[in-house]
Amino acid sequence: MIQSGASPRASSSSILLRFGDKGEAVRKLQQDLIAAGEKLPKYGADGHFGAETEAAVKSFQAKHGLTVDGIAGPKTLAKLAEVISSQNKPQTKEEESDMLKAAVVVNSYADFPIAEGVAKKYKAPIFLRDIAVGEIAETVYIVGGSAEGIKAKKMVNLSGKNRYETAQKVGRHLGQL
Repeated sequence: MIQSGASPRASSSSILLRFGDKGEAVRKLQQDLIAAGEKLPKYGADGHFGAETEAAVKSFQAKHGLTVDGIAGPKTLAKLAEVISSQNKPQTKEEESDMLKAAVVVNSYADFPIAEGVAKKYKAPIFLRDIAVGEIAETVYIVGGSAEGIKAKKMVNLSGKNRYETAQKVGRHLGQL
């Protein structure tokens, strides 16, 4: 016998999770909602289907064109599984091409005037060294400072021992010296 509010309501063809339900099925639902980008800030995945979980289910349903009733039935659970599955798949070549073609990294604001010519030539944004971590572009032009911590298919280091040497290297690179 199923006690009201104690476990998911089930039939031979479907599972329904709703307000008042408790248990591992609810905890799994909450974990999946969080993985799909829904917020459960107060209680998280605690296994209790309360007002916060109901609001997260309704939010998910609204975002994905489902009937907004706050009940996690077969359609909601299937869509949730689909969303999570699509988040875990590797990027395609098309998605990888969203990366910047070129970027310019400067060590400090003082390097911006030197870097502007490079940025203009390659139509590239300028990043401060502190925020340029990991792979930010296919080709990265370093203007001042080191390339440590930056990844790219191609790295062009235009830094000198001081700003004067850096300016000379940039000038030669741009064909101005």
